[in-house]
Amino acid sequence: MTATLGRVVNVDESAAPTDVTPPASDVPVTLKQRLFRRPKHPWLAAAGVIVVVLLLLELYARAIENQFETLRAGDSSEMILKAERLQTMNGQHIGAVFFGNSMMDTAVSPAFFTKNSKAYPTAYNAAVVGAPLQTRLRWGKEVVLRDLDPDVIVVGVHPVDLLHTDFLKLNQDPQQADVIFSKVLRETDTSALGSLDRSLNANLAVVRNRGVLRKPRTVWDATLRQLRGQPKPKEFDVRTEEEWQQMLKNDGEISLFHGVAFKEESIKNTGPKLKENLQTKNFSTAELTSLLDALEDTGIRVVVVVPPVPLDAWAKAGVDLDALHRGNELIQREAAARGMRVVDFTDRGYKNAWFGDVLHANEKGSVQFSKELAEELDKPA
Repeated sequence: MTATLGRVVNVDESAAPTDVTPPASDVPVTLKQRLFRRPKHPWLAAAGVIVVVLLLLELYARAIENQFETLRAGDSSEMILKAERLQTMNGQHIGAVFFGNSMMDTAVSPAFFTKNSKAYPTAYNAAVVGAPLQTRLRWGKEVVLRDLDPDVIVVGVHPVDLLHTDFLKLNQDPQQADVIFSKVLRETDTSALGSLDRSLNANLAVVRNRGVLRKPRTVWDATLRQLRGQPKPKEFDVRTEEEWQQMLKNDGEISLFHGVAFKEESIKNTGPKLKENLQTKNFSTAELTSLLDALEDTGIRVVVVVPPVPLDAWAKAGVDLDALHRGNELIQREAAARGMRVVDFTDRGYKNAWFGDVLHANEKGSVQFSKELAEELDKPA
């Protein structure tokens, strides 16, 4: 009983107030609230989500990896063998070191070069098959010039290196040069971290295919082929490390085209692609600029060489030789801007018989080129 302003009011104190909020445990929880409520251990929940996502990505990569085209921003097997050889040289002083792609790799014989050179008694051919300009940049900075101390850097650059079109369908993506180098550095790392990296690469599809997984269009095309049961596009065979061991000499020379006569079918197959792609509009010097800037920064003398090609065969195939020479002019201009000498072998009359195919010198061409290059480099700068 309660008195209020002189009146007596009867109150049932045992009755529960009608506006009291029921305990939280008694309130019904909706599905939306269950899904979006804050977890008791957010970091643990986040880790669980990451693990699930990575597991799904790993399963996806395993399902389609047989459809991925081979990335050829340099032949990693050859690079690994050459990197291992360079490691044993351990900062050795050397006369001349040669950079480039397969056009220099097959054309330079250090033995014949040093035999005909008065200025350079030692040399190493550090060129690698399939290496675009961006690969040459990293290969030189991170491997070759780390392990060698040369008097002169001879870098081979040809107008085909300036093409932003993949005219030979080699899948030479210059932006993926880091993937090739990851493999080279991984396989030549003798530390515990190197061993761990090799184990991850061998067992995880997301690791060994990380370069391809960065390219959405490539992944999508591989997925469609897998779903449709289609084979991946035909591509050039990748040589094994064992095959490279048989071809590779201690001075970096390779016998890839030794004893091989010029194949007329090579110009028939490659000629139309050269004719279509070797045009001024397809030239770009952006990557050449980066390469030459990096070599200039070393403080070592740099000579730019335009390697020879079977010019008669190119002309017969209808290749625009004027465009070829305009490409040479672009190389000359970039080198001259840095005070670098250019030795151009384009018009030196190299016979078809000195080549194994439309781009690569055979043993005869290698002997001739190495001899003439030695004579050129002996001339005063």
